[in-house]
Amino acid sequence: MSEWQSSSIGRLVAAGALEFGDGYRTKRSEHGLPGYRIIRVADVMDNKVNFDGQDFVAEDFGKAIGSKSGQPGDILLTTKGTVGRVAVMPKTGERVVYSPQLCYFRVSNAEIIDPRFLRFWFNSPEFWGQAADRMNNTDMAAYINMADIRSLKISLPDVEKQRAIAEILGALDDKIAANTKVASAADEYIRTILIQLNLGATESIAIGKLVSNRKDLADPNHLEPDLNYLGLEHLPRRSMWANASGSAVSVTSTKARFDSGDILFGKLRPYFHKVVVAPSSGVCSTDILTLTPVSNELAGFALASVASDYVVERATAASEGTRMPRTSWKDLAAIEVTWPGRERAKAFSKNVSDLRLAVESLYRESTTLAATRDALLPQLMSGKLRVKDAETLVSAVI
Repeated sequence: MSEWQSSSIGRLVAAGALEFGDGYRTKRSEHGLPGYRIIRVADVMDNKVNFDGQDFVAEDFGKAIGSKSGQPGDILLTTKGTVGRVAVMPKTGERVVYSPQLCYFRVSNAEIIDPRFLRFWFNSPEFWGQAADRMNNTDMAAYINMADIRSLKISLPDVEKQRAIAEILGALDDKIAANTKVASAADEYIRTILIQLNLGATESIAIGKLVSNRKDLADPNHLEPDLNYLGLEHLPRRSMWANASGSAVSVTSTKARFDSGDILFGKLRPYFHKVVVAPSSGVCSTDILTLTPVSNELAGFALASVASDYVVERATAASEGTRMPRTSWKDLAAIEVTWPGRERAKAFSKNVSDLRLAVESLYRESTTLAATRDALLPQLMSGKLRVKDAETLVSAVI
């Protein structure tokens, strides 16, 4: 690393290479439509930004928001609560504003620091070593303030090497993103053909006739160490495919068991639309209903029906509680969905099963790609691994 230069976020700002700031501190009285969708910590997950939050700052306050409105290419860092999640603001057709628990970084001079290099730096040991020290200086929720961020030291090679490092790591991220895009397309295709399948059908069937509620609880003291754990935080919004999990080793309370092919339905705040098919066995939060298809040959129809917008909306309407609404198995089981007939439902299910196998294969590939990226990142960011050697390793997995 002899040719690498040490700088800091503050020095980069002073040199005109970088702009950064926290989000807009909005008042409830400023909420309204049309306006700017508020991007919060919970919307920054798995290297992407979700755009389904329901809070907006009225457009009348656009001048006050100023630079805190989102711009494509902004690097977002969560700075309070769950510190250190990173994502890049994509091009979007709507206006957004960042919440105060987010910090944005906007590269002004890409000849000094490459934006993608900076994005990956936030996952490096150099960043995390400093972040851990700073956020442990408070006895409140984990938090990094603006002064702490300004003081962060960053090691920079020349900009051409920055770009080369970012290109290698970005190639892996791009392939993961492509796999995710295919999975998203498969999800939308299933939802579309379910609607077409049900056109003209006059019969209905209760969800309770398609799936049963599994009530198999797991003692945290007697769990297999290699089991996956799924909490609500691991379930994607409005996608049938689970692509993230935790480890059952961290489980300290009673959880629900599930097997591959079971349907997991987030019953807490069901309007978040967290409904997925389990790719493998594991344990999950008891805030998730574990549902087993009553017929293997109708499993795909059961999945698509339970995950449909209609069922989630009905479950939400039947939820109890104001601040933390929950649906129940009783209410979910009673919801009636259109029934196209057994033979048509079987053919549809076969289609869904084939797509599910393809998506799970893509996600397994993405897991390998992510592991490769995570192994290469600290080596490249420290200068211990040459770019050419990393290129050889990446070409073997892409």
